[in-house]
Amino acid sequence: MTNNKIGISDLFLMYKDKLNMSLHEYITVSHITSCRTISLGARKIVCPHCGNEKILYNSCRDRNCPKCQQEKGFAWSLKRSEEILPAQYFHVVFTIPKQLNRIILFNKRSGYKALFNSVKATLVKISNDKKKLGAKIGFIGVLHTWDQLLKFHPHIHCIIPNGGFTQTGKWKHGKNNYFLPVKVLSKVFRAKLVFYLKKYFKKYNLIDKKLINDVYKKEWNVNSKKTFTGPKDVFNYLGRYTHRVGISNNRIISLENDIVTFSYKDRHDGNKTKIAKLDAVSFLKRFLIHILPKRFLKIRYFGILSNKLKKNTFKKVKLEYSETKNTIKPNYLKAIYKKLSVCPNCKVGIMVSYNFKETG
Repeated sequence: MTNNKIGISDLFLMYKDKLNMSLHEYITVSHITSCRTISLGARKIVCPHCGNEKILYNSCRDRNCPKCQQEKGFAWSLKRSEEILPAQYFHVVFTIPKQLNRIILFNKRSGYKALFNSVKATLVKISNDKKKLGAKIGFIGVLHTWDQLLKFHPHIHCIIPNGGFTQTGKWKHGKNNYFLPVKVLSKVFRAKLVFYLKKYFKKYNLIDKKLINDVYKKEWNVNSKKTFTGPKDVFNYLGRYTHRVGISNNRIISLENDIVTFSYKDRHDGNKTKIAKLDAVSFLKRFLIHILPKRFLKIRYFGILSNKLKKNTFKKVKLEYSETKNTIKPNYLKAIYKKLSVCPNCKVGIMVSYNFKETG
């Protein structure tokens, strides 16, 4: 069988009986396979200008569903648009040695918790150092658990404004085009994660001296880049990146003789796009690995950007930088809304949504 438009939901419908799924995985797969079908209801969108109409089936809104996340990510980033601070933003990625993957995979909830706590402790410690930044910072942490081949590869992406509050409560900008030293971040992160893994996995006897010695000999990968030239870049990045799942449907090329062909970017060869093949059951098993534990939050807010403190943070910073040009203008957001809602037929009318029931 060959199908150039096949998606994750189609594959699960064909091969789910060959998968030994947990109850949580089964429920998630049920959501994915019912997404954008009549079983979840539908709505009609109509253009008042030209009369063009279209039936849209409702989405499942499951955070593991490839169909839902782009729209959900945009809606989430709209809420964050008023929370972008007048500062440079950095993208910092914390990655662990592959020797630790099996431990985290053994108990994903505890392993992911250890990852988040280690990243938080590392950034707080280094940023508070007066020789580095000397300020209390905040950041958004996003958990990703995959690589381009859908293998288990847990890591944390952090979106961090380059600045924070000093002990006197004044906003302090970091050095231009420079955040924190990555070698120092790497060493502290290594120590913190080993500490938390020992704490959470002590009873399982998974962490021995040999493993600790092996991982301490390695240089842990912490990557820091100033990837945003302005607040619009931050806004666009948030919506596009934070709500990704293991693989999007547009990367799945075909299914033929129970073999799935999909594209990936080779990070070790200049991000060249290449083709990989995997039997369908193995492909779906890899996808299942990345289903998050029930009610586990993959996006978290820390420090001065935490839910408890961020409202006060924005008030303080905006008072100090009331004339800054580093803000998202309302007209920019309105333009995005209009672009998404404009009628594809006449390019003039704005599509209006109505409830719809399919009959017959």
